[in-house]
Amino acid sequence: MLRVIRSTVQGVDIDTEQEEAFEEAIDAALKARAEVRETYSCDEIGQKAYQIALLPYTDPNGANRWAILDSGPAELDWQDTDDLDEAIAAYEEWVRAATAGAMPSYTEDGEEKPLWDESDVDGVSAEQEYDGDSRNEAARMIDAEWAHKAFLASETAYKQDTQRRQIAFAKVIDSWGRGGQSVLAKRVDLKDPTVKLIADKGRQLLAQRAAAALPQVTVQDLHQLLDSPAVSPVLYLNNEDGLRVDVWAEALVSIHHVIISRETLLDMVGDDRDDDTLREQLEEIQETVAEVAGSIEGNR
Repeated sequence: MLRVIRSTVQGVDIDTEQEEAFEEAIDAALKARAEVRETYSCDEIGQKAYQIALLPYTDPNGANRWAILDSGPAELDWQDTDDLDEAIAAYEEWVRAATAGAMPSYTEDGEEKPLWDESDVDGVSAEQEYDGDSRNEAARMIDAEWAHKAFLASETAYKQDTQRRQIAFAKVIDSWGRGGQSVLAKRVDLKDPTVKLIADKGRQLLAQRAAAALPQVTVQDLHQLLDSPAVSPVLYLNNEDGLRVDVWAEALVSIHHVIISRETLLDMVGDDRDDDTLREQLEEIQETVAEVAGSIEGNR
């Protein structure tokens, strides 16, 4: 639906406190030569004296809109819409109406002069005539880009809301214990199996986030373990001032903190101690990190 944003011939449909901000947004688009459709006539010095234009802009509230501007020498009427087809139809209607209502002027030879110096509206006479359909193609490309950005934003919001529900279901059911799932199912008007499925996915997400927050074992850590001068060295989780991966003598490390010993690592890699071989072991060793972190938490 068309919305009046600035006019000398009718009231506006926006908050009057935002009128100046809307005007600045349109002026910025005009300065950027953002017009995708335009019909205008010039004065004696070549300045645009009367312009009807269609252009894309972002309003002060952050919404992408299509503005249709009727800027004459005596009157002004600016409107906008989020519907490109409506904007195109309004623009062409305005141009035809202005053409039909204008007083004709003639050359010295008595020939009628075109009202417009330039126009892209079919059937409207101008000194320079352009194809409106081809200009609409450019506008539709902009509209498609806007639609894609809006889709990505809504898709991101949907994913965030979905994960938030999954985690919330998991936490409340685990907090309530036996019977929590059935109580929640009744509260949210879903069947028990559906609630369980959502909560299971929430538990997976929580586990993934917990794993991602753990220290990551690196190839450098494994080299440090292999080259350590300590007696029977082990790679372990040091929980002083947060968790970190460290290497120390097995006799000086709690068994609950041990990730892997040098002896075990040597059994895995043999004589191949190059980076590529060590890198192949990281995934399995990282799984142990999660188990060790859980053991440390359980033994606090």
